[in-house]
Amino acid sequence: MQHRHGAIWLAAGLLLAGCSSRHYVRSADLEGMDIAAEKMAVVQSFRTHLVDPTAAAPAPEPDPGSFDVPAVMTVDDALVVARQYSREYKTEEEAYFLSALDLSLTRRNELKPILSGSLGWNGTDGHAISFSESTALALTLTQKLPTGGQLSVSGSAGLATVDFAGEGAQDTTTAGSISLSQALIRGAPRWVAFEGLTQSERNVIYAARRFESFRQDFAIRTSDQFYGVVVQKKQQVIAKRQLDASEFSYKLAKAQYRLRRSTQRDVFRAERDYRNAQNNVLEAEQNYKTTLDRFKIRLGLPLAVEFDVADDIPEVVDPKIHTDAAIHAALSNRLDLLTQRERLEDTRRGVRIARHNLLPDLDVNASYSVSALAKTFSQIVPLDNSRTTFGINLEIPFDRKAERNAYRSSLIGLARAGRALRQSEDDIIVTVRSLVRGLRLQLQAIENDEANIETEQKNLRKANIDFQAGLASNRDLTEAIQNLATAELNILQKYADYEIARLRLFEALGVLFVDKDGRFVG
Repeated sequence: MQHRHGAIWLAAGLLLAGCSSRHYVRSADLEGMDIAAEKMAVVQSFRTHLVDPTAAAPAPEPDPGSFDVPAVMTVDDALVVARQYSREYKTEEEAYFLSALDLSLTRRNELKPILSGSLGWNGTDGHAISFSESTALALTLTQKLPTGGQLSVSGSAGLATVDFAGEGAQDTTTAGSISLSQALIRGAPRWVAFEGLTQSERNVIYAARRFESFRQDFAIRTSDQFYGVVVQKKQQVIAKRQLDASEFSYKLAKAQYRLRRSTQRDVFRAERDYRNAQNNVLEAEQNYKTTLDRFKIRLGLPLAVEFDVADDIPEVVDPKIHTDAAIHAALSNRLDLLTQRERLEDTRRGVRIARHNLLPDLDVNASYSVSALAKTFSQIVPLDNSRTTFGINLEIPFDRKAERNAYRSSLIGLARAGRALRQSEDDIIVTVRSLVRGLRLQLQAIENDEANIETEQKNLRKANIDFQAGLASNRDLTEAIQNLATAELNILQKYADYEIARLRLFEALGVLFVDKDGRFVG
């Protein structure tokens, strides 16, 4: 009978558990839907406060900052301005500073004494007890020793007062101690005990190199955007010149049609080309404004700041760099590769430390403490209660699985770091070869485009003469104008691209330098 009752209770419990799980699902669904509806209502309420894009916009607030920007900006000016105001530059600069700040804390913890203290007061009162108060002062000084041990000196003083029947009674306590702990086997060598400081010092060096590499890349990207603005500005000039030529061609076509020296179709074509040229001018102006606005953001300037850019795309200079010499320079000079090689040394040092951590702990500890209790501080007897303790502790290394795994992981990490270094060296070789070949190809393309411009200029003069003599159609003249404009724009873009490619090559070789103001050196 008892077994039957137990089975009934078990079945009831299982049924209740099943019902309980379905209840949890329904409860979760209801609560989740209520919260989702609550937050969606917040989103929908925002739509009642939308700004009408067709309404008059309020006057923009004046920017509180002061920006020293030249009226006509050269590429060097742009680099200096970007160095001063760019948000991206400031963020990277702050990141480097914070890494140096972290090192200052590590140096303090590893090399300098650390003083800490506390001062406290407590009071107690009530109907069934008398009022009492206590004041306590504690000071502690710790210092990491050159041997890796820890030395600690501490002292404390306390005053307790009890007000009983209008009379006060007090007790004073003082205590002091000095303790020393020192590892003798695991953690004893200086290169193990101060590994944290060693790695922190090296990490800041890596951060400095990374920041310097960023400065080089930032200067190149800023120059690239500057030349993009210059090209867009030139495109406006070319588009307007093309518009003037198309307008002249249109007027000339109408005049020739009145003299029956051209057809009405020629007039229609000339008019179409003239309208297209007008659209090209509008598009060039819009592209220039957009490019300039993006460049202002790159520099960290408000969009309301006005300035012009100088037409100073550098002349093409062949660096005359041989591939083998370039590869040798890159493998020797690059900061990122130097950091990767030193990180490989860090990994080797980590393997050595992981192997060392397989050893057992053998620590020695010693301390001396003294305390005293009296009614007043003046009644304290020195060395009233002193104690000296010392001991030695040897770990029996029964379980070394964690240390074993850490050691094996460090060996694998070392192998990976070696492969990554070789991979980076191969990637650099391929990159340098590609940059050298690409620079030569761009130089040859520039020479060809310069020859094309001379050809297109001759073709335009010939087409203009033939058109005025009635020997060519307006289509021939329009095509000649467009071909020359395209050739001039292409050569400008190639000049800018060549300069950026040259800077990228110098960066890849590790011979690109930026001064403190952000400008290229040399």
